[in-house]
Amino acid sequence: MKATLVTGGTGFIGRHVVKRLLAEGRTVYVTGREAVPAGAEHAADDFQRLSYPFIHANIGTVIHLAAETDTRADDKRQWQVNAEDAAEFLRMCRESYVTRLVYASSCAVYGAGRLPFREDRAELEPLNAYGAAKLSLDKLVSGWACGLRFSNVFGPGEAHKGSSASMIFQIAAAIRERRPVELYPRCSRDLIDVDSVADAVAHAEHLPAGVY
Repeated sequence: MKATLVTGGTGFIGRHVVKRLLAEGRTVYVTGREAVPAGAEHAADDFQRLSYPFIHANIGTVIHLAAETDTRADDKRQWQVNAEDAAEFLRMCRESYVTRLVYASSCAVYGAGRLPFREDRAELEPLNAYGAAKLSLDKLVSGWACGLRFSNVFGPGEAHKGSSASMIFQIAAAIRERRPVELYPRCSRDLIDVDSVADAVAHAEHLPAGVY
């Protein structure tokens, strides 16, 4: 049985996904620049460095979580990593006869669109380069891969993200440190715990291609 590759498998969400897959008895390869989860094998620092021969010989399932997630990053980098590089990588995996392809999309594709959000809505209005890049990726690969539009993910293991950690983490940290909690009027967020995301990713490889 071929292995599962989790790009971004050393990151916040990736570590939880890898833990779930290892518990199922799978062989798991990861990419990433942080500490490799115990039991997983390190394939490369960056998913862009992976080759066709490696994928073809070793990998049966790909879960692509690696991304430039800092929305303050240069727009050109957001587009390069999250749209162009990601699409090229997933195409290579498809050409390498990977049978199951799952990737992380984002609720950022909806932007200021009407509520409630719907996956099949045509008029999506991303508000930043990150959302626009993820929407482009959806259009390029969702005909043959399974995309999951995560909302704001929170849970254990996100402390290292600092100011990029979830609103839940920021509020909890402020309360622990007895600091004021600054909330913006009329501001709301959809939140999902990281274990639920890991469960969804594990199930997604059995779903038809599309965006969920």
